[in-house]
Formats: sequence, C-alpha cells, structure tokens
Amino acid sequence: MRYRQVILVAAALSALCSCRERGADKPAPDAPAAPAPRDRLVFVDSLRVDEDTVNQFVEDAMRTCVGGAYEPFRLLWSAQYEPVDRAHFEKHWQSIEEIEVLALVKDPEAGSNRYALCADVIFNPAELPPDHELRDDPRRRVVLLIVREENRWRLARASKPVREWLLEQVDRRAGEPPPSENATRNIPSTTPSDAQSPTEGG
Repeated sequence: MRYRQVILVAAALSALCSCRERGADKPAPDAPAAPAPRDRLVFVDSLRVDEDTVNQFVEDAMRTCVGGAYEPFRLLWSAQYEPVDRAHFEKHWQSIEEIEVLALVKDPEAGSNRYALCADVIFNPAELPPDHELRDDPRRRVVLLIVREENRWRLARASKPVREWLLEQVDRRAGEPPPSENATRNIPSTTPSDAQSPTEGG
C-alpha cells in the first residue's frame, strides 16, 4: 500500500513539472516597445563644416556634455585652459535638457586651425534645486573655441571679443546663409584670460 502511494505521488509530481515546462515554452505576451530616447543634440547639416573630423568632434563633445560624466568632459579641454571644476559641472551640466548648435565657423585666416562654436544649452528646471539661478531662465548661449592640439581637437574658452563677434554673426544670420558659409572676418584672437565659463551667457 505504501509503495503504491509513493508511485502515485511521483506520478503527480512528474505531471506537475511537465505542465510547468509546457507553460514555460509559451512565448510571453509582447511588451509595449519602449519609446526611443530623444536626441538631446541638435546639429543641423547646414551648420556643418567641410572638415568631417571637426563635425564629429562637435557631436562627441556635446554628447559628452549632456552625458553628465565629469571625467570625459574634463578630457575634452585644451591643456591651456582649466575646465570648470567637478562641483560646478555637477551643479549645472547634469540637468541638461538639450544642446542646439547655432553656428560653427572656421577661422578664414590662412593656416589657421581654429573654429568658433556657438550653442544654446537648455537645462531642465524640474531637475534643478528650487533656488537655482537657471530655473527662471534655463537657456544659456555659450561660445567656445575648437583648437588643434597634439593632433586632436580640443575645446577652449573664448575671449570676450570672440564671443561678441560670433554672437553678432548668429544674431544677423536670419535670412542669410549660415555663418560657416559666409564668414568674411577672422576670428578675433583669444588668450586664457578674459575667457568665458561654459555656463556664462553671451
């Protein structure tokens, strides 16, 4: 009698396992597709320059800025310029909503390896502290230089003359070709002094 009970229990367990295995073979219902992440960099083709490596550097640099990691951001900069420190970066740049490139201009001076970049940086007010200075006006227009250093493109801060020059180009470009196509003036000279912090306005 006990032997028959053991056989019945074993048979029941075997049937239960078989049912579970058959259930595991059934495909799970299709989960709703996750929405594609919104591209947080706007860099239209009409603003790109003839030098593809510069365009790629701008894309990589801006995506690094919106990525929110300080060390890759720090490595973007020329050795002649000290980027913002980690505390400043984390306070501002980790809440970026979008970066829109407004102008990319090559210095037309013969032999020059400099470009001037203007971009709007839009921050997400909801991710900023209640008393943060960017909550009321979350858009910052920045001007930076792109320079060649040790066979690599690097970011450099722009002096006040450079900022004023390029912002004027951006303000005047409505109804005109982009500055990268019609620039006729050389980019003003720049030195590490009087250079713009990346979160300062124009």
